[in-house]
Amino acid sequence: MNPAVEATVALDDGPKPIVTTTRRIWVATPVEIVGIDPGTNTIVDRIARPGTVAMTVDPSPTNSEPLSLYACSALDTVKIDTGRAVVTATYPYGCTGITFGPNALQIVNETRVVEIGPSGDVIATIDVEHGGSGVGAGDESVWVADGAPGAGTITRLGYGTHAVEATITTPATTRDFLATHTGTWVTTTPDRATGDATSLIRIDPATNQIAQTYPEGADAGGLDLSGRFLWVAATGSVFVVDTATNVIVARPDLLDGRAAGYVVASNGSVWLTIDSPGAVVRVDPGSFGDSTSAANPPAGTRIEVAGGCPTTIGTRA
Repeated sequence: MNPAVEATVALDDGPKPIVTTTRRIWVATPVEIVGIDPGTNTIVDRIARPGTVAMTVDPSPTNSEPLSLYACSALDTVKIDTGRAVVTATYPYGCTGITFGPNALQIVNETRVVEIGPSGDVIATIDVEHGGSGVGAGDESVWVADGAPGAGTITRLGYGTHAVEATITTPATTRDFLATHTGTWVTTTPDRATGDATSLIRIDPATNQIAQTYPEGADAGGLDLSGRFLWVAATGSVFVVDTATNVIVARPDLLDGRAAGYVVASNGSVWLTIDSPGAVVRVDPGSFGDSTSAANPPAGTRIEVAGGCPTTIGTRA
């Protein structure tokens, strides 16, 4: 079955990052963060928060509190109670990317990564020689993209040791991450000055080498897993990789020529942000994703996260 648009939710302004919790799809616009009820496809929460650059979710709250949403701007980072849709804490660290994991909040702001523990304490500040624009976390490592124009560099940091474990040269500007046990996926902006067409890179975490590149020729942004299928949002297009074979298996025509920016998968649907006019498109992934609906969740609910870098918990870079 081919992917198909299920619903479109209009937004006042062009959306930026998107993440999901069990009750809401959270989308940042230039002026606010909105919560969409996936049961009705309507906006039910609004949080005044201008300038959000990236968002992520803490996948391991205590029993007494709901999932916490973290949203960062160039000036600071806030913690949001997703049950009440209110800001509960503010940290004086602006960001160019943010992710949660392993077991700590990771905020990257150009030349440093700030790691914040569950109680809000700063665990470490790590200088990143090549700078940082996006950040993702796997089970044992934190991955930082430099975001500089042209050929790029990815820095791998050891969780706990905070030491640089590897630097990986890439053929294109690196952007967003998603880490799994078998591969770290990185979206890129092709270096057109050199004729490079790379939109996606797969890194083998065992060797710290680029295992595969995907020359789609489009500026790629957000990415997330729906089942075993990796969905990638790009300028004017969307493409899907089967992570069992690492082959692109679909390029669904869902955007009518509009530009997709970010993507997140949740409860059997894939959600794509559209820049102009501002909207979020809900997609049935068909044969290319996890089609389980919210009314029939799988055993052991998985929380999916995307953020500035967009990662999936249990696999979120």
